[in-house]
Formats: sequence, C-alpha cells, structure tokens
Amino acid sequence: MSNTDDDELNFAPEDDEESLSTESDTATWKVMIVDDEPSIHDVTQLALSEFTFKGKKLSFISAYSAEEAKSLLKAHPDTALIFLDVVMEENDSGLQLANYIRDTLQNHLVRIILRTGQPGEAPEEDVIMNYDINDYRLKVELTQGQLLIAMIVGLRAYYDLINIQIKNINLKQILEAMPIGVCVQDAPHGQPSYLNPRGQHILGKGIDKAVTVQNMAQVYQFYVAGTSQLYPSKKLPFVSALEGKESHVEDIEIHQGEKITQIESWGQPVFDDKKNVTCGLTVFQDVTVRHES
Repeated sequence: MSNTDDDELNFAPEDDEESLSTESDTATWKVMIVDDEPSIHDVTQLALSEFTFKGKKLSFISAYSAEEAKSLLKAHPDTALIFLDVVMEENDSGLQLANYIRDTLQNHLVRIILRTGQPGEAPEEDVIMNYDINDYRLKVELTQGQLLIAMIVGLRAYYDLINIQIKNINLKQILEAMPIGVCVQDAPHGQPSYLNPRGQHILGKGIDKAVTVQNMAQVYQFYVAGTSQLYPSKKLPFVSALEGKESHVEDIEIHQGEKITQIESWGQPVFDDKKNVTCGLTVFQDVTVRHES
C-alpha cells in the first residue's frame, strides 16, 4: 500500500509514535522561517504575533540558510509549517531543502510554503509539478491577510494529518493485540504489507517480500489438510481477497518440519471508491486443537 492516505493501512514508524501521540497537546505550533534576509523573519513574526489556531499560539524558529534549517529540523521534528525561501546559498537551496525534508528526513507531515522574491529562479508550475510543497507564494503578494490565510490552511492540513497518523497508530496497537492472525496484502501481486504478531506465530515466519499470489502456498507451506498436496492458490482466502471475493475455508494445514498446524481462514477484499481492489484482508486462527478433539 502506498503513501499516507487515510483509507489505507499505513502505520507511522514506531520511533515516531510518542511524538505523534502528544502532538495535539504541545503548547504552541512550531513555525520555521527559512530565509537569508533577516527582515523577512522580523516581518513574518510581527504579522503573525497574535495568531492562534485551536487555542494555541505560534512559536518561531529562524534559519538563515538551508544548512542551518537541516540541523534545526532534526532538533524540532514536530515543526508544523515552514516558510521556505528559494534563493539562499544557491539559486535552488530552498528546493533542495524541500527534497531533503521529504526524501531524507521522510517528513511528510510538515507543511511547506515556498516563498520567493525571484520567481524566475523557480517558476510556479515547475515547482508545483516537481516538488512536494504545499503552497507557493511571491513575497510581494504576502500581505498580513495572505499570511494569515496561509497559516490557517497549512495548520489545518497539518492538524488533520497528525490525527490520521494517531488513528493509524491506535489501529496498529489494536491489531497487534488481537488473538487471531491478521494479514494485509497489496493488490494486485499479493505482497504482504502487514502481518500482526499472532499471524507471524501461526505462519511460523514474518513477512516474506518474495510472496506473490502464485507462490504463496509454497512460501508459507500451505497444504490441503490431511494430504501432501500444496493448497491451490486460487482457493486461498489470501488470494481470493485480492480477486475481489469473500471466502472462508477450514482445510488448510501449515507444515513446519514435523509440526502441522491446521488453520481456519477468512478473506475479505478492500475496495476504493471506484470499486477497484486496493488490498486483501485475511484473518486466520489456529484450530489444530479443535480438530484433534
């Protein structure tokens, strides 16, 4: 599954969970101003000095070069919004920094508002198409009213993204506490993108990125119960779900050396708004004891 859309199962890295869970409780919204002109910092802070959003004021972090901004972003990963100049050390320093934020730091939450006094160095259409920024403004157009609007739009988007991430973290905690196996596989090829701890225990291994719909039975050693025959791929709930079909079976065995585990499994497709299968959701449980009794 890709990106961070709220209709997809994408979890924040574990190292980020604590900072995300407390983000809405911080005292201020951190706003970084990255510009080599000190007067721009002064004017921006003055124009926004009384601004509040959801009961919290702004705190400003000033960087006078792209290199300084890199250090400050590492120290302040919870920065909500960046006003970013284009021309600083180099003619494209701001654009390079935007790429660093998204690609190297993997920070897709902070809102980036590009500000330039030299639009010829960074034409708006090219920048919007080629860089992951959230707004593009000419410095001469940024009146106090326009700054306020930009802040409201930017912080609203940041706030919504944070809440989506927090919900995903809560969902992950629920799934990992479940006493049954849960597996999510990306369509159409079937690579698992999530397998909870109970699922890993039942299957005897974690996510295998070599898995496809064709080789799944072989990779995870799925057999028809009571035989030495690999389970037919088309009948596996893991595969049926990716084909848009709901299914339920009770005759799968997992062979791990001398250990044989019988499982019951349900497959459920997940559709997008155009009725295309985006992923398959499979839940399964160990029913070996049930069949032995």
